[in-house]
Amino acid sequence: MIRTKLKRMLAASLCAALCLSSVPVYAGETPNGQTEVQTDTMQEDMQQDGTEEGSSLNSETSEEPEESQDMTSGEEALPAESQDDVQEETISETQPSDETRPAAEETQEQENSNPETAEEAAKAEAPEEQQTKTAETERAAGAHVVYRTHVQDKGWLKEAADGALGGTVGEYKRMEAIEIKLEGVSGGIQYRSHIQKYGWENGWKADGALSGTEGEAKRLEAIQIRLTGEAAEQYDVYYRVHAQDYGWLGWTKNGENAGTSGKSKRLEAIQIQLVDKGGKAPGTTENAYVHPLVNYSTHVQTAGWQSSAADGAVSGTVGKYRRLEGIKIRLDSEAPSGNIEYRTHIQNIGWEKEWKSNGTLSGTTGKALRLEAIQIRLSGEIAEQYDVYYRVHAQNYGWLDWAKNGESAGTSGLNLRLEAIQIQLVKKGEKAPGKTDTPYVKMMIRYMSHVQDLGWENYVNDGAMSGTKGKAKRLEAIKVQINNADVAGEVEYRTHVQNLGWENKWTKNGAVSGSVGKSLRLEALQIRLTGTVSDQYDLYYRVHVQDYGWLDWAKNGEIAGTTGLSKRMEAIEIQMVEKGAKAPGSTDHPYITTGWGTKIGQIGDSTSINIRPNKLDQLKKSGKATSIEVTAAMKYRGNTVRQVKKEVDLNSISSAGFNMNVGYYGKYYVSISYKKNGKIIEAEEQIAGVKADEYNLAPVSASFPVVYFSLSLWDITTSPETGKTIPTIVMLDRPSAYNWDQLPEGVYGMPYLTDEQMQKTYNYSMYAQYVKDLYEVSPDSRFNLYINDITCTLIHSLIYANRIPDKQYTITMMSDGSGTFNIMNKTYNVSDPSAKHQQLINEWKSAKQDAYETGKVATEWGWHKRWDCMYAVLACEPGTEWWVARNNLFTSGDNNAFAEKIKADVTVKNVNTMLQDLQAKGEGTVNAFKALYDFNDGYFAESEIQNKKSMMLLGTYAYNEETFENYARLTMLYYGDEYVYYYKGHPNTPTGMYPAKQEQLERLGMIDVDSSVAAELILFFNPEISMSGYSSSTFNSASREMACGLFSSTKSEALGQAGSIDYSGIDWFASVIDPDNVDSRIAALCPDGADCYLLEFSDEILSRSKYDIGIFNADTGELTYYGQDAQGNYIKVASVTE
Repeated sequence: MIRTKLKRMLAASLCAALCLSSVPVYAGETPNGQTEVQTDTMQEDMQQDGTEEGSSLNSETSEEPEESQDMTSGEEALPAESQDDVQEETISETQPSDETRPAAEETQEQENSNPETAEEAAKAEAPEEQQTKTAETERAAGAHVVYRTHVQDKGWLKEAADGALGGTVGEYKRMEAIEIKLEGVSGGIQYRSHIQKYGWENGWKADGALSGTEGEAKRLEAIQIRLTGEAAEQYDVYYRVHAQDYGWLGWTKNGENAGTSGKSKRLEAIQIQLVDKGGKAPGTTENAYVHPLVNYSTHVQTAGWQSSAADGAVSGTVGKYRRLEGIKIRLDSEAPSGNIEYRTHIQNIGWEKEWKSNGTLSGTTGKALRLEAIQIRLSGEIAEQYDVYYRVHAQNYGWLDWAKNGESAGTSGLNLRLEAIQIQLVKKGEKAPGKTDTPYVKMMIRYMSHVQDLGWENYVNDGAMSGTKGKAKRLEAIKVQINNADVAGEVEYRTHVQNLGWENKWTKNGAVSGSVGKSLRLEALQIRLTGTVSDQYDLYYRVHVQDYGWLDWAKNGEIAGTTGLSKRMEAIEIQMVEKGAKAPGSTDHPYITTGWGTKIGQIGDSTSINIRPNKLDQLKKSGKATSIEVTAAMKYRGNTVRQVKKEVDLNSISSAGFNMNVGYYGKYYVSISYKKNGKIIEAEEQIAGVKADEYNLAPVSASFPVVYFSLSLWDITTSPETGKTIPTIVMLDRPSAYNWDQLPEGVYGMPYLTDEQMQKTYNYSMYAQYVKDLYEVSPDSRFNLYINDITCTLIHSLIYANRIPDKQYTITMMSDGSGTFNIMNKTYNVSDPSAKHQQLINEWKSAKQDAYETGKVATEWGWHKRWDCMYAVLACEPGTEWWVARNNLFTSGDNNAFAEKIKADVTVKNVNTMLQDLQAKGEGTVNAFKALYDFNDGYFAESEIQNKKSMMLLGTYAYNEETFENYARLTMLYYGDEYVYYYKGHPNTPTGMYPAKQEQLERLGMIDVDSSVAAELILFFNPEISMSGYSSSTFNSASREMACGLFSSTKSEALGQAGSIDYSGIDWFASVIDPDNVDSRIAALCPDGADCYLLEFSDEILSRSKYDIGIFNADTGELTYYGQDAQGNYIKVASVTE
């Protein structure tokens, strides 16, 4: 009985540990110095790419009542009689205390304690005599702090005490000195001032001594005050100051700085107050001390070094046309630790190779060399707290926009001077000081022409004219090259040459296109970008043509010029423009041709197109061309990712044209070449869209969302309204989960990946560009997005940044499994979850608006960043569905009231029900599902890798599994090394929410199967899997071959009960040996005090075995088999040890 009680106590302790560790813990300090427990549900592996919620959570729950501390520190506080009691007790410990109030209440309390409320403001404005009288009355008993100030034009004012006003407000008078003393308490008070021109006083003044100056007209700018002796043990001294231009700053305490530094601002008034040690501040403690964060000085042409500027002030000159030649930048001594580093782009030198730091010269002096650009960055602790913004005043441009954190500011390749600079540190995540669109102007592209009679001209750049006008001179060749190291990629081009037609190959990066020395005119050209640069910029170009003059602008590989008209090109202009920005001019007519023309049309809703030459009959009769070659290509960043090519004899084409299947929906660059005897006579390029009325977009990550999506695939690929197939575009971050050769009808891989890449990798940027191009060619279509809820910010890149209108998309988020609850429960584990939720909604809507306006997604809203917003999506995007397996696992810091709202808003999708619905569609659908989806890739791949069988151990509620580890050891010892062992927990207690369970599985070498996955789905894909575990209805779905061991049950209990679960196929039954409730002969086989388990076997096993029972000693790790003799005694037959 004693052993049984001990086991119950151990069970209660383990249960408490598991329940409390349903979320990881942070340790912090309570005001009384004890350690407090703060909850967090984020898995460590998710924290690698996540938001910084841990810090905000700590700050929001840092003052727990002492009762909470005691409850979590003592095991004896948990009753052992009932596990339900244990669970309830444990849950109560994780709820917020009465002292954890909504932020609104805290703000109200701060306002009520602020001396600027109506009552105290009136007191502050009262005559000095009244202030002094009040202070003297309040000093009748107890500890007091008494102070008087020396004020400009007034001299020494009368004493003030205990938070009363010392100095003046609204009179613009400087404080010049102060005296402070204590009354009614042992110990002392020390203080020192920061004085105009002198800085901080060298020594501390004490107990009524003068700090500051008299008769020198020097302002006090800051102050420090601290207690000593017994006073310091009993009290905190709080103080705040009224500073010129700032008004009242926040309260600070115990020797910290109050006031300003480096700002030349006077102190005008002060309040000082004693507070019981550890007590609440009299008011807000934000911004008690204002000091410069960054100082900088520039060396200016003819003027030399300028006085130091700070925190956004201008250094240099504006309107004087003087170049900056050098710069020094340093952090203020009171800024957070770290460095500021910088380097400049110098005339004739370029970028400095080494970064300078902390006041070292960057640039030159005495060499008359202009600075053209600058980069500035932070490092160390300060880089974690601040962004450094900077902007420059550049020749011909004026003030450019703000750059930050190492970005370039200024110009490059344009030979323009910097004239002035502003530098400013901004707290992380706060708004920039101004626009950030164009901080840096650089020469992007340069080009030169070979002109009739003149030869090669010099290079020109960025929209300048190359060639001649009005001189009737032909262009004969060109060279084009990107001229900026900041962009990755290449420029390719080809020309249409007199008598030769189009060049067969594209030329690139400064090589010659055309001819030299052959007197052949250029008639047309194409230019395009490739690589990353094509994703960032559009390339525009136009040509000046004989008899026509300037044609309109072409872009990105379109034809500019003429063909078939024998007209010379005479000049060219080329310009790079940010992607999607406005063209330099009209784009209507960049190309004039003979007018052969080709019509391209889509055939219905299919992926086939029809090609029909407009002049087919004339071409056949004239013989000018004998065949037509059509190449339909998909491109990403200017590079062809897939293409279909077809060449047809013109004589074989009917008036209806001919068809070709391009294979995918999307945007195609179609090149059409009319040939005669293999030589290109005429060419044209078109952009064609292969489109549908509606699309399903499915960039799906992780395992459980793929389960959801795959089971629903046969429901979403047909429109219920029209009956048409809805093209479904799939990309998986675990591509091996699908057999890509077995995609169902209407389902496509994301086509910007090659067929080989689809099976091996994924690329969300590529997917976003594909959606952008898809929307461009089908602007009236509907887009249905299916994503993992953890990747909810994909909505920004796929929908918002591509500017798809609100009414043209739907969103379905699919649960990540336990990760979903980890994130949500952590996010809303605050005193006011509704306020937190509204904050997230506001942030989401703001980012949405930015994405629509700019066509870009901010870094902090990248595809795997703001998963804390998944519930906010439902408020921001009405009609969104959020699929979860269970809705009872959400928690919130307001005793779960807010969690009830989440519970009501999600859509519960039961995997087993979905599987049954799929099976109801018939054997053909089931076979197609199995052919497509490799379920084991996400869950049982390790068994295949090791060429072993799979044994899955069925768990129960995590907090009820106090003996699981021993049962698992027993199972692994019984079956040995021929299995890989997996754990499948109860859906109500997902392993991902229980760190102690995770550690236990890792210790055992077991692999977790997401608890959210229905066991029936596992059996569906794994008919040969073996199972052991706690009592579960899953055994009803298992064959006799699957069912192996049953935990925590004797044979008679399992087979004798008239329950709904059939255990007749079980091979063995394991139970804890309780000496008080087991056959004494069996109890004798367990050493006194040992932790032992009885192993009983099925009749089938007993009929062919030499043993009758097994005893597992968890203390020694030995499993011993016993046979029973005629007298009923147990004889050892064999044993095996871990």
